[in-house]
Amino acid sequence: MKVPDLDMAVSFFEVGELISCKALPGGYANENFHISTTKGQFFLRLCRQQTKESLLYELDLMRILKENSFPTAFPISNHENEFIFNFRNNRFMLYEFKEGYEPKIDEESAIEMGNVIGYLSTIQGFEKLKPKRNTLDFFFVDQLISRFDNAKNPMIDLFNFVSEYAQKFKLMTKPDLLKGLIHGDAFPNNTLFDKDNKLVAIIDFEEACVDNLILDVGMTINGFCFIDNQLDEDLLAAFLTAYSSHRNLTKEEKSSLLVYIQIAAFTMLCWHMRYDLVNTPNYNQEQRVRELMQRIFNLETYN
Repeated sequence: MKVPDLDMAVSFFEVGELISCKALPGGYANENFHISTTKGQFFLRLCRQQTKESLLYELDLMRILKENSFPTAFPISNHENEFIFNFRNNRFMLYEFKEGYEPKIDEESAIEMGNVIGYLSTIQGFEKLKPKRNTLDFFFVDQLISRFDNAKNPMIDLFNFVSEYAQKFKLMTKPDLLKGLIHGDAFPNNTLFDKDNKLVAIIDFEEACVDNLILDVGMTINGFCFIDNQLDEDLLAAFLTAYSSHRNLTKEEKSSLLVYIQIAAFTMLCWHMRYDLVNTPNYNQEQRVRELMQRIFNLETYN
């Protein structure tokens, strides 16, 4: 990105003059920057995949989180109460900057995540939100499968796996389970911890929506309870104990937990293929997809 684009974004949000900008690693659908200005430090996001409607949804959801003092980095508006800057067919959003680090995967971080995801599952007021389909929904998996025949980066074994397991997992889902706010992507790179491995904030709510709470449980377990691609029983127990201090899993959720850990891994695998591994070779992204595929195989024999 050219520096003038950043200057224009900083000017729009009225946060002083740009002093420095550091591109942050990670992110397949966005470009993220830590910027310093004459008025402080901020987090700037260039939203490449999200529509205006999805960003407005995120803003409404973030207002609910703010009312409930949820630990995240909240978006910042200009003096006209505008949160989205449109420039050269790009959309920018500015957020509070939170100092923190990607956490170690251990019992402490599993407990921290159990507490915060458990708290998120209890937050009310989501009925005010407009309907939004979860971007990890099987509707989008079917769209992905429809692209396989014309894929520019054919990976036949992965395509066959996705087609087979999509049908398998569809039959195993239970859409009538309890619903509420879910983050949908609570992996270590979307969290900030301090040097004592205590949670500072969960960030990146672009996948957040209202859906079955067990989906968020399964996804966060994928993020914080696996060591060397194997489900760690001690981390799982620590996470679930902390989560249950806010909300007890129902009997149906408990019986479906292992399936939803697999479904979370599967839908995340499909997300990577959609953006845009089916057409553009990316070694690191493909390795992540294959790791998630192997994880699903491993869980089929988990006792």
